[in-house]
Amino acid sequence: MNPLLQELSKKLAERWATLFLGPGLLFVATAALARHQGFRHAVDLPFLRRHLSGITTDTRNRETAVLLMIAAFAALAAVIAGLLVAAAGRLIERLWTPTGTARWTGWLTAWRLRRWTRLRTALAEATTQAGATLAIDRLSAGTPLERHFPRPHRLRSRLEHWSEGRPDQPTWYAQRMAALTRRLHDRYGIDLALFWPHLWTIAGADARADVQAVQDNYASAARLAGWAVAYAIVFPGTGWWPALLIALALAAMARSRARAAVNTLVPLVESMADLNLRSLADRLGVPCPQTFTPQVGAELTTILRSTGTANTSPDPIRPAPR
Repeated sequence: MNPLLQELSKKLAERWATLFLGPGLLFVATAALARHQGFRHAVDLPFLRRHLSGITTDTRNRETAVLLMIAAFAALAAVIAGLLVAAAGRLIERLWTPTGTARWTGWLTAWRLRRWTRLRTALAEATTQAGATLAIDRLSAGTPLERHFPRPHRLRSRLEHWSEGRPDQPTWYAQRMAALTRRLHDRYGIDLALFWPHLWTIAGADARADVQAVQDNYASAARLAGWAVAYAIVFPGTGWWPALLIALALAAMARSRARAAVNTLVPLVESMADLNLRSLADRLGVPCPQTFTPQVGAELTTILRSTGTANTSPDPIRPAPR
């Protein structure tokens, strides 16, 4: 038992160092730098050099007690910052895939729909114009149309990047998960939120490990967005404008990583449903001789709802208990 506890303690310490202490110390150092430099001396290296030289030459700062106190204060501040950012990251995860019907979600959905409608109208106009030009000019055969008409290609890419189908969700992430839910309902007649805990239970270890890895990436992207918020707050507090640049860079990285995670998670969850629904039907005693049909899905739905199964994970993007 002692080796097991030692290994668990080691992994827990490594996780804390990775998630909280390391990024937290970097943030604390940046905040201290921002407080000293301010707006006027934001990138004034000689000003910073004189300040650091004064700190190192002060004999009081060489005392062991003072050094230990500074190290303890920095570590404590780093852990507190890390815990606050972790909480902010969980909140950002919820904001990326909201499940309620708050007023702000309706506003965001309407805005996304207006933007999607404008892009779709512009794409239709550009495609019509390109078709008319093509009919008149008779472009050379075999030449890619994107070279002669790049605008329809760009607009189509922007439209697909903006939303998967007509927007009915407040965020891109929620739209992707809603599209997955609709596809599975149309194909199998199932409600993914209801079936997901059972699919998770019977799935193989490799499939669950893959999904958990992507869920961790998504959570890591949300924490990165939380750090972006933290660095953005440094600017109004100190006037050190480079903090805004750091915040923008972190926010862009967080958005890119979150999108990549969702784009990876969707096919993983879909394949998990494709491969395990028949097994779930067999285990619950529902005949499924050939393919899993919507009729089988309706029977399973009745059984699962009659059992009163509570799903604490609204969608597969939420990490499952470990």
